[in-house]
Amino acid sequence: MAKQPIKKPVKKRKKKSKMYFGTPAQEAIMEYLGCPETDVGYKERNKIYNDRIKYPFEKLAENIIHTFKFYNFDYSSEQVKHEVVSFMVMNMHKFNPDKGRAFSYFSIVAKNYLILHNNNNYKKMKSHTTIEAAYLSPKATMPIITEDHDQDNMNDFFSQMVLY
Repeated sequence: MAKQPIKKPVKKRKKKSKMYFGTPAQEAIMEYLGCPETDVGYKERNKIYNDRIKYPFEKLAENIIHTFKFYNFDYSSEQVKHEVVSFMVMNMHKFNPDKGRAFSYFSIVAKNYLILHNNNNYKKMKSHTTIEAAYLSPKATMPIITEDHDQDNMNDFFSQMVLY
């Protein structure tokens, strides 16, 4: 008779919640808004923000930037994320829990901010081109200079333009 090996019970790991902006973040926002506007209240607000609101706001901003591909900015996406987070903090006082959840409100605030600034930056990028890019583009209307006397005239023109 062969002995059967004794099976040890397998310990399951607790599943880590993937929700970064859930009920705890909403409750923290409500506590933040409920703090009085005194020195003690400002210290409490700062503690609540740093401990319980900062990470959800940063993660929300990061996810919205990358999900909707808001990349038409002159600076890094990390700086854009900080800009969006500061805009959400500035508008935190406008949040009304009777009208909906904090996640919905702040995701709309962040998207609207990014849409506005992304579109403005895209328009600037489309309307402004460098001289080199305009000259090298296939639609360039300026003739290519091949003769020496044309080069001399062009050099004179540019020097006079710079002086002007």
